Amino acid sequence: MKWLIACTALLCMALLLATMIVFTSNGAREEAVLLASKATQGTSKLLTEQARRMLEPADATVRQLAFDPLVTATTLDERVQRLHPLATELRTNPLLAAIYVGYDNGDFMLLRLLDSDEVRKRYEAPAQAEFVVQSIQTSADGNREGSYLFYSINHELLLQRPQADYRFEPRARAWYQLAVKQLAVVVSEPYVFLSTQKVGITVSQKSRLGAAVVGADVVIDELAQSLSALRTTPGTQIALVDADNKVLVHPNMQTTLRPQGGNMVFSSLQELKQPALTALASKKSNTGPAHLYELRGQEWLGVSMPFKGWRIDGVRLLIAMPSNEVIGQMQRRNTQLVALIGGVGVLLVALGWWAGTFIGRRLGILSGRAVHLGQLEIDQPKRRNSLIREVNDLSDTLDSTGETLQSFLDIDQELLTEPHLQRMLGVVLERAVNTTQSDGGIVFLWNETTQTMGDPTSFGNLPEGSTQAFEYPDDRPVRAQARSLSSGQQQAEWVLRTTNGNLKGILLLLRTANPAQDSKSFEAFANRLASVLAAAIEMRQLLKAQKPVL
Repeated sequence: MKWLIACTALLCMALLLATMIVFTSNGAREEAVLLASKATQGTSKLLTEQARRMLEPADATVRQLAFDPLVTATTLDERVQRLHPLATELRTNPLLAAIYVGYDNGDFMLLRLLDSDEVRKRYEAPAQAEFVVQSIQTSADGNREGSYLFYSINHELLLQRPQADYRFEPRARAWYQLAVKQLAVVVSEPYVFLSTQKVGITVSQKSRLGAAVVGADVVIDELAQSLSALRTTPGTQIALVDADNKVLVHPNMQTTLRPQGGNMVFSSLQELKQPALTALASKKSNTGPAHLYELRGQEWLGVSMPFKGWRIDGVRLLIAMPSNEVIGQMQRRNTQLVALIGGVGVLLVALGWWAGTFIGRRLGILSGRAVHLGQLEIDQPKRRNSLIREVNDLSDTLDSTGETLQSFLDIDQELLTEPHLQRMLGVVLERAVNTTQSDGGIVFLWNETTQTMGDPTSFGNLPEGSTQAFEYPDDRPVRAQARSLSSGQQQAEWVLRTTNGNLKGILLLLRTANPAQDSKSFEAFANRLASVLAAAIEMRQLLKAQKPVL
């Protein structure tokens, strides 16, 4: 038995382990594609949210400055009087690179924070300068005069330097031309700032009177750093491109710009020399979940998704990953998982073997006890408690059965060997009460002369006055159902009659409510006990009557 149970438990554990390993090992490619799709969707949402947060300060700034007196000022002196609110916006919003106003007559004013050595060197700024104002003003004779004004951190003018070579026409710039055509805030496409040669975006809005356009530059270097941090594998290629496949943002921004005609312009995907992104951009189904494609004998996992962070149409996020790196990572994780499952499985198999042998051994002990009990070998060693509830229940049942058989044997022995009637009734009644798990019991003997039940023999927990003699007519009907007493107990009675129908007494058993005592087997046991007691009482009464004659 124990070997059968142990082998069954071992087989189940082995099948479970094999199933888990098979399902874990299969589907690595499909799982990698699915996880890559979910990861890139999360990456796109993260970048979109970051881009929107970068534009929010500039958006709020240009909305506010569109109603500022700066937009109606006509001279440089009037304009620099509004230096304080502009400088405050720059210092409180680190994402802003510059704030400026372009006027409809071609005038221009820009405020920039000198926050790096590179910028200070470009402008040849004084040591104490914190801000620079770039100004173009039309003089009375129609000449356009350029100048740089350097201010301290307290907004004090340190130096005003004429810049004859500073030529800038705001009305020719895209941010100006887009803003004058509508009332809402507009966002330009990414471009290279003329002054700093950095890549950024301009947020602009027409003033309330329409005579000027307010703009704010936002440098997107932070977005490039985020792209670099989102590369999931060493070979991952990632970029933001426009509708013409010009690379707008890349982890290495230096590679995205190339000189052209004295200016810096964006490189194309082909010029970036990352063929995996070029092939991905040429795919017709370039939106949606990740898909696998071949390039020069290498398999790539690519994703192309629209980018909505700048409110500009045609911008896409391209991500290409070598499939061997992605699937290799998944396979390594699966290998680790299989090893973990295998280790746990070995422990489970050992545990299953131990549990099977343990249960089998306990059941074998119970089986042996049942065999001995069937052979009427009642005196057996007391069991030890098991960790298995069912084994304990079976053992309790066997113990109860053995005790019941022992009680039967003791009752039979008393009936056959005890000559004294009252002592015999006392011992038998005690055994009967314990066997039936009753609270107590009483046996009354029938006195035919007085027509009463008397000479009580009692045992157990009985209510006061329950052993008093009482009248009992010979024709009194038998109470088939137990009746409730004031003590909360229930009293059941069995009339003691011989096989000839002679009344010899009555057996009363008092008990609390117990479903086990209400069973048919309990009733059958009590009926047989009543019959045996009636016969034993009659036999002893006959012997007592014949003793004088003998």
